[in-house]
Formats: sequence, structure tokens, C-alpha cells
Amino acid sequence: LSEPLDNWKAMTFYALAWAEWPLMLFGVMPVLLQRLTIRSSIGEETDKSLVHAVSLEAKSVLLRYHIRLVQLMGYEKRLVRLRHGSDEEGSPTAGDDSLLVSPTASSKDVKASLEAASRRSVVARPSRQSRAQRTWRRGLRRFRGLPYCEQSEIEQIFGSLDVNNNEEVMIQDLSAHWAAMGFANTDAAAEELLRSVDHDGSRRLTWSKFQAVAAMATASR
Repeated sequence: LSEPLDNWKAMTFYALAWAEWPLMLFGVMPVLLQRLTIRSSIGEETDKSLVHAVSLEAKSVLLRYHIRLVQLMGYEKRLVRLRHGSDEEGSPTAGDDSLLVSPTASSKDVKASLEAASRRSVVARPSRQSRAQRTWRRGLRRFRGLPYCEQSEIEQIFGSLDVNNNEEVMIQDLSAHWAAMGFANTDAAAEELLRSVDHDGSRRLTWSKFQAVAAMATASR
């Protein structure tokens, strides 16, 4: 201020210099102090026991999620063992006394006995789709009998696997989750799990099919 304000630029800068102080005092500083006060009060009033409980609940949910996936893998292994057993029992040479032909029988008689046993095996064994339909229905009944908390967990797992949000789990995504957990041959396992409840032959793991396999896996623990 030792020099006179002899032009409009000097007067403008002089006015802005005076306007800075009320702006800082009544505009910027109150907002800054309010934010610092809120942050300080939050830090002091933090309920550490509540934070600990929430953290444990989150870890528990994650653990139950992986347990469900392990149960699904275990159920798939059980399906494979049962299928191999039924294949052996249903083979034309398993437990069929009609194949005990005489050593002196002709090749024509032996061939006829084999064909008859094979036809009986095909008639006696239900188709894969009919077996899948029975498994799907039985799994849905078991799902409806589960406690609400378990039904909710299964629904949450389905939602996390349904990455496209189209009420369907891609078996590639299920296989990738199993592979990340350290399981081997996950692609074949996912295919086997789907076949067990693919009652309509669509090769889509829908919500109802997932309910069935999850309930069957839970009941087979």
C-alpha cells in the first residue's frame, strides 16, 4: 500500500486480497474443521467388538461357501463310484446264469446268449435322463426340507456363481472355482454333476437343478 492505486488492475488485486480472508474464515475453515471433527469422533467411538464380530461373520460366510463347493465335489465323486458300480452290475456278463453255456455249445449258441443278455440289460437299466429326473425331483424335495438358513446359503452361492445374472451357472465357472481350490479334473467333474440332474437334456445348470445337487450333496455328507 506504499504506492497509490492508480489503475484498475491494482485495485482488482487489492480487492481480491481483502476478499480472501472472509472466504477462508467463513467458507473453507468451517468445512475443514467439521470434517476433521467427524473423522476424530468416528475414530474414538469405534466399537472394536462389533468390528471383530462383523469380521468373523464375513470369514464364516466365506468358509461355508467353500465347504459347500467341497460338498459338491464330494457328491460328484460319489456319483462316479455309483455309476461305475452300476455299469459293472449292468454289463452283459455280470451275474447272468444264462451265459453259463456248455463248453460244447456252438459259436451260434454263444452269440445268441450274449445278445439276449445284452437286450435284458438294456431293458432293465433306466435311461440316463430318467435317472437324472428322479435325482432332480429327490433333490428338490430334500432342498425344501432344509432349514431356511441353509437354503439361503445355497441361494447366495448360486448367485455368486451366476456371473451373467441369467438364473444359470456356467459349468466352466464352477470348474474354475474348483480348480482354484486345488481340485483336479474339474471340467469332467462339473460335467458329471450337471448330467446327474439334467432331466430336460438342456445341459444348463439352472436354479432348480442347482438346488437339487446342493441338497443331495448336503444329505450325502
